[in-house]
Amino acid sequence: MENSEEGNCTARQNPPFKAMTPNLITKSSIESAAAASDTSPEVASILDKVCDWDSFDVFKLDACTGGRPLQVVTLCLLRTLGVVERLQLDVTRLSEFLAAVEGHYTPQHYHNSTHAADVVQALGAMMAADQWASALEDWERLAIIIGAAVHDLGHPGVNNDFHVRTNSEAAQAYSTLGSINENNHAALASSLLDLRGNDFFMSSTMDATEATQFKSLLKELILSTDMAHHGGVIKSFKASLQQFGSELTNWSEDARRNAALRMFLHCADISNPARPLEHCSEWGRRVQEELYGQGDKERELGLVLTPACDRGSSCPGRSQAAFIKHLMQPTIAVLAPLAPKFVETVTPHINASLEHWRALSNGCSGDCISNSSPNKLPERMGPLAGSERNCSSDVITYLAP
Repeated sequence: MENSEEGNCTARQNPPFKAMTPNLITKSSIESAAAASDTSPEVASILDKVCDWDSFDVFKLDACTGGRPLQVVTLCLLRTLGVVERLQLDVTRLSEFLAAVEGHYTPQHYHNSTHAADVVQALGAMMAADQWASALEDWERLAIIIGAAVHDLGHPGVNNDFHVRTNSEAAQAYSTLGSINENNHAALASSLLDLRGNDFFMSSTMDATEATQFKSLLKELILSTDMAHHGGVIKSFKASLQQFGSELTNWSEDARRNAALRMFLHCADISNPARPLEHCSEWGRRVQEELYGQGDKERELGLVLTPACDRGSSCPGRSQAAFIKHLMQPTIAVLAPLAPKFVETVTPHINASLEHWRALSNGCSGDCISNSSPNKLPERMGPLAGSERNCSSDVITYLAP
């Protein structure tokens, strides 16, 4: 994204809410936050692009920070937004909390702290491209950024269906609630927040009500990242958009928190196909390796293999292409009224990614899935057809129960 004199990260002021901040993200705020980070010059140069969709390199950040990209990028973005200063957050405790969060991510191929850092940065770029974040209160900005940081905390590299089929410890704890992985992520995040030394907002300007609202919203945001809720997130967002229009400042508090923020986090969470092709293809490789890892466990346990997880018969190219066509593209289109500049930025990347994965699927024969139901996910996926529907369902079946 091109930088103007004030930087591409300039949000205009809107009046209604007490936390409204003119020029929420500017070139100078980014540079100041990057410089304030206790990092090497190389890391600081990466963080200078924390709000740039095209130039930010999370894989390079991972390498340059010795495997702690999440702590670094989250603290940098919160400083860039001015949230740390205005809420008077305890930076030492915030840093300790983020370090603990990073330490509780497991070394999965995909659901690891690098993915979480990528989602955090995606939100930063989304906030910078358009002015919607200026409609939020500071504690809401804090909630969605921390929510992105912890949304897959402790992910075991298997989906919710695997938990159910193996009657795992997590399934025993949360199966009656649904969203097994996500409830586990939320519980772990809450326990880390409650640890002495991690309570970074206890001495802040947030009052008791805001602190309670922060924790409640944080949990709801984490739970909403379960792909089983995709249809509900889209439906709620579209209904609020129709009722309140394309200016987030006109939305009610309830709609802002329960529809808009869930939608923005959801889009950030599934945004890797919208990255430049080099990064998109690497994320696709990592997704597939994690899928295969679940398939290996299923084979060892004598379970029926989830088709996308079968090393011998899955078709990653077709699955990824179907995911982009039937889920990513429609989701981004729904977001466009509130984030037109962001959508304009990512659309060429999404189109290039779709063609890339379609080209890789040319060697696949027949359906990439032979035993999945074409009607398994009608509410989540919409009207799909043929082998592409099966392939989309294949990927979603891994991500959701």
